[in-house]
Amino acid sequence: MANDIKLDYIHSLVQDEDMVKDLLSTFYEDGPKDFAILEKAIEDEDYEQARIYSHKLKSSLAVFKVEPLRSSCEQIEMKCKSKEGFDTIGNEVNGIKDDMSDLFDRLKSML
Repeated sequence: MANDIKLDYIHSLVQDEDMVKDLLSTFYEDGPKDFAILEKAIEDEDYEQARIYSHKLKSSLAVFKVEPLRSSCEQIEMKCKSKEGFDTIGNEVNGIKDDMSDLFDRLKSML
């Protein structure tokens, strides 16, 4: 299933199950806030803030191998960095909003 959380990569780095739970918990707590900040930055046309938070989300999604959301955040980050295509980023963020919400719901069940 797309956008599933895959723990194989994080387990290859961290063998301590409590540490893995802590990482999941941190992403569960911070991810929705980070996504809200990203949405606000897009609304305010704040390229730098949007770049920072799309990068942060992309990195967290990469650790848990969540595709295609990771790729979407990377595309948003690149558009913010180049300041090209910013007019389409709002649609892209809205397009992944439900998937992000579903991801955080699944993440909650893993804690």
